[in-house]
This record gives sequence, C-alpha cells and structure tokens, in this order.
Amino acid sequence: SADKDIAFCTGTITVTLPPCANIATNNSHTKVFYVVNKGTGTVTIAPSGSSTINGGSSLTLTANQSATLVSDGSNWFTL
Repeated sequence: SADKDIAFCTGTITVTLPPCANIATNNSHTKVFYVVNKGTGTVTIAPSGSSTINGGSSLTLTANQSATLVSDGSNWFTL
C-alpha cells in the first residue's frame, strides 16, 4: 500500500519534499507525493538536503501541470 500526500498549489511557491531517509521504500509501504499547479504562477518542487529530483536540483511546474513523486530512499523520481 502507499501513503499519499497531495499539494494543490496556486501562485508562485516552493514545495519542499521531506528528507528521503524519512521515507519508507520497501515493497509493502511507499510514500507518494502529488503536486498540482492549479494557478498561473510557477510551482518549484525542491528536495531536502542533497537529494535530487530526476538527477536535478528541483522540478518546476507551470500552470496546470502536475507531478507524482516517489523516493528510493536517497533521491526523488517522477512517475
């Protein structure tokens, strides 16, 4: 099963993900984060610490874009 957190964002904002080390990554329990930009501003998704998102330092969502993120225990990845 998976725990889910959903952030519906409007305006220009930065959403900071929790540290990957705090996220369970075994097959029976995974944390899934959904971030949705419902506005016209830019939503920046930033990892905590030295973690990356798809190898980069952040992920940017423009109007009406969304992202689904999971962690492998070290870094974040979009699905």
